[in-house]
Amino acid sequence: MRMRDSIQERVHRGELYLGKDFLFDTISIAAGAAMPNKSQFFLVPIGTNGKTQAQTNMQNSGQLANNDIVWIRAMRISLSNNTNQIDAVNINQLTHFSIKFKNVEFTFGPLDQFPGGSQMYVTSAANLGTAIAVANLGPVTSVVNGVPSIHNVFEFGGDGYLLWKNDTLEVDQYLDTSFTLLTAANGGTGTTIRVSFDVVRAREVA
Repeated sequence: MRMRDSIQERVHRGELYLGKDFLFDTISIAAGAAMPNKSQFFLVPIGTNGKTQAQTNMQNSGQLANNDIVWIRAMRISLSNNTNQIDAVNINQLTHFSIKFKNVEFTFGPLDQFPGGSQMYVTSAANLGTAIAVANLGPVTSVVNGVPSIHNVFEFGGDGYLLWKNDTLEVDQYLDTSFTLLTAANGGTGTTIRVSFDVVRAREVA
């Protein structure tokens, strides 16, 4: 019997609950900082190194919690909406993301292959608070990757990818060509990158 069928049987018997959920993690890079050679997502759980519930919902480092089962259905990667345009361009053109399940690379690609889905959208400097006048930079604006729609995500085919309790997941961002984020003195605000998986989660009923 396939694992998926076994799970469905337990759902029918009232032993498991299925519901839509998500897994997410964030990494922040300061204005003027050099882009790291490698940034690793989903490895720092809540409460470790000051990581808050607004920054991640991982309970274990790099793996699902005990008795946790998820089908990964889609993926989204979003930049914070105060990211400077040149920083966003460099992140897209000079880095790539690698998605790994059970320590095996599933897929990889640049940022624009993994659109951000639903996120806040900013169109002008006025939305950022105090407008910054910086010589030779032109209007100060911010950007988001992709149209802000919940459907604008990277979807996994078929039934998605099934992860069983204690299975590992990891997303790595690799630097392909070195660059430094715009300094605060020149209008830079740094960035926060959020990686999210849309999942169907199975939880044991007490």
